[in-house]
Amino acid sequence: WQDEFTAIGTGALYYSEFTIDDVETYHPSDRFQTSTFWIIEADASNRLRLRGIDNEKGVVLVEYILDTPANPENRPYTVEKRQRASKPPVFGDGSSIKVSGLFGKYKATVPAASSTDGMPIVLYRAFVYDENGNEAASVWTLPRYYRAGEVKKVSLDLPKLEKGAYTVRVVAETAYGVRSDALETTVNAG
Repeated sequence: WQDEFTAIGTGALYYSEFTIDDVETYHPSDRFQTSTFWIIEADASNRLRLRGIDNEKGVVLVEYILDTPANPENRPYTVEKRQRASKPPVFGDGSSIKVSGLFGKYKATVPAASSTDGMPIVLYRAFVYDENGNEAASVWTLPRYYRAGEVKKVSLDLPKLEKGAYTVRVVAETAYGVRSDALETTVNAG
């Protein structure tokens, strides 16, 4: 985070938690096995190199270079600057939503999207609309971007749907809120 100053989250060596949409605290099911930390190097020119590490696998998850971060002109990681510089993630050609379930409980599964600018995809959101186009529900899930390993598909548990026809849209999102184009399908609940 960069705005009036630079702040770097420390990661977690045990019991990870995340804040979603600035209000909801999320504890992933693998929170006890997740261990991440930063290696931060500074050089004589006040340049910082940050590497986010998956401690379990010993793999670099992300790397950033900050040139003289004390200078307000050299802060590329403000939300506004990252949103302007970021490109939306993309789903591969032919990607679609697979919906499965019974008795009003459904799961939407999509192939993982790809980053187009090197920024990790940190969230997938599903929006459910009724026959009149009104939003009936929205849900999200994290794609385990905080652990090493390739994510091939992502599943989102949809809330119970009353009888009727629904449109489901799924998007992939970066940490700066830049969203992919939506995949879309219909579900006939009931």
